Amino acid sequence: MKKIFLLLMAIIPFLFSSCTKEQEEGSVTVKISGSVWSDVFQDEDLNSAKAGAPKSSAANGPIRLYFVRQGTTTFAKSITITSGNSVNVSLPTGNYTVYALCGLTDDSAAPTDLNSVINLSSSNPLPDVQLGSKSITVSTSSTPSLDIEVDHLLTNLSLNLIGVPSTVTSLRVYVRNLYDGFTLSKVFSQSASMSIPVSVAQDNTTSTTYSGQQIIFPCASNTSMGVLVEAHDVNGYTTLLSTSTTPATSGNHHTLNLNYADL
Repeated sequence: MKKIFLLLMAIIPFLFSSCTKEQEEGSVTVKISGSVWSDVFQDEDLNSAKAGAPKSSAANGPIRLYFVRQGTTTFAKSITITSGNSVNVSLPTGNYTVYALCGLTDDSAAPTDLNSVINLSSSNPLPDVQLGSKSITVSTSSTPSLDIEVDHLLTNLSLNLIGVPSTVTSLRVYVRNLYDGFTLSKVFSQSASMSIPVSVAQDNTTSTTYSGQQIIFPCASNTSMGVLVEAHDVNGYTTLLSTSTTPATSGNHHTLNLNYADL
C-alpha cells in the first residue's frame, strides 16, 4: 500500500504539469496586406479594355482568418475582421498555418475546415476573392508578428480572334476547363465553363473582346483550355468550331489568341 501511495505521489505532479503545458497560451499579431494587382480593368463595354498600371491592392473585406494546427485539418480558431487589417489572437502554444481569405461576402460559402470547397458559382458577379497563408509558431515567450500577403484568386480572360470571314455576323465563344470552387490550400474543383459574347469588327476580319466576368483559372500556367466558337452568318447558318489552346499569361490576366482559319 505504501508503494502504491508513493507511486501516486510521483505521478500526480507529472499529470498537473502535462495539463498546465497543454493549456499554455501564447499570442500572435496577424496583419493582412494585398498583393500587387497588374491586371487590366474593364469598362462596361466588353469591347473596351484599358491597361491598368500595376498598383498595390488592399485586402478586400471582410478578412477571414483560419488557424490550423500542424498535422490537422480542423480550425483551431477562426476570426472575421470587418474593419482594419490586423488583429492580435491568443492561441494554445504550437505550430500553426494561418490562412487569410478576403473578399468573400457570402457567409454560407465560408469553409468549415481545411478541405471544404468554397463554391462561388452562385455569386453574380463573382467576388474578387484573395487568398494567402503563412506558418507560425505560437509560444509563451514572445508575440510574433505575421504579415500575410494575399493574392487575387480570380483572373480576367481576354480573347483575340482574327481571320473572321466577311459572311459572319455574330459570334459566341465558350471556354471550358475553368473552376468555380477551391479550398484554402488552393485545391481547385467544381469544373466550370463560361460564355463570351463577341462583337465582329467592322471590317469582318478581326474580332477582339475582353470578358467582363472574372473566373478561377487552373493553377498550372500551361493548362490547356477548350474553346468552342459558335458563328452565325448572313444566310442564317450556324457553324460550330472547336479547338484547345494554352493561353498567354501575364500576372492575373490570360489571353486566348485564335485564328478562325485554324479552328
